[in-house]
Amino acid sequence: MTDHWQVDRTLVAAASSAVLDLAPLLDGYDLSVTVTIQTIGWDHWKTRGGLEIVPSVAELMFRTKGPTINLGLLDADPRTSFEVKQYATPEKVTYRARLSQLALQRLEEQRDGATIDFELWAYARAFVGGGRDEHGGALVSPGLALRHFGRVGADEWHGMVKAVGATSSIIVEIPIPDSAEYPELGRALVHLRTAIEQRGRGDSPNAVATSRLALDELEHAGFGGHAPREVMTFLQQNARRMSLSERFSMIQAALNVALSPAHHGGANRADLGRFDAQFAVTSVAALLALAPYRGRRPPQIEAERLPDTTNSGDAK
Repeated sequence: MTDHWQVDRTLVAAASSAVLDLAPLLDGYDLSVTVTIQTIGWDHWKTRGGLEIVPSVAELMFRTKGPTINLGLLDADPRTSFEVKQYATPEKVTYRARLSQLALQRLEEQRDGATIDFELWAYARAFVGGGRDEHGGALVSPGLALRHFGRVGADEWHGMVKAVGATSSIIVEIPIPDSAEYPELGRALVHLRTAIEQRGRGDSPNAVATSRLALDELEHAGFGGHAPREVMTFLQQNARRMSLSERFSMIQAALNVALSPAHHGGANRADLGRFDAQFAVTSVAALLALAPYRGRRPPQIEAERLPDTTNSGDAK
């Protein structure tokens, strides 16, 4: 295969360039490749009623520092088609696919600042005039294929990633415990999955409330309960009077305590494993994201107090 499309061993089009682009979507990114195509061979097809080319899909592969990354199939706009003409001007075909936030993060981790060399396999169908197809012609080739190589410089790609805001996000996969292996966590996991669904629907208040239910189930299952008595007494007596900014500061202080053994080289440092690191990274990232909204304490926020929703001294 080369960078040409051909029908019956006759060249009908050639690719001269391919340009990659990224655009933001609600839940990821639109990855597109625009290929410039020059049609060839009008004399061969003019007596047969002309030839129409209809792009279909493309397969895209990236080569960076690590193994080749296959980004899967990209779809062409179904309305795109062009004819082989006597005085043809270059045609442009755009193939696109949705790239998830996690996929882009993994790509960036593997790229590690390097240039991207990409390989594109672009596919199309060819129709000749005089038949009865939905495109007005008879299908003469169901699988035209061309292979094109391109390169995106490190600075150019970084600019595209930065333009869509991807550099301002951190995505960390958190493995959920298996409820079959840890049945005591089953009810907490149900609440957690419900909270994730609520957050995905934009129902933030209920997502927060349901997450609290997951914590309740965690306690009922026998996890935790080792906090110093004086700390718990203080929380139980003062929780209902705490503002959101005060609660933020309490979480900040608790995380400070939790992460200090590693920071100060404490006796427990050697006991910290990957789950501790996972908790540290995700909790601090979430706290940093919340900081601009809850960390500052202007007078109007400091004066806010949560409504009294407690029936006893329990912390809410």
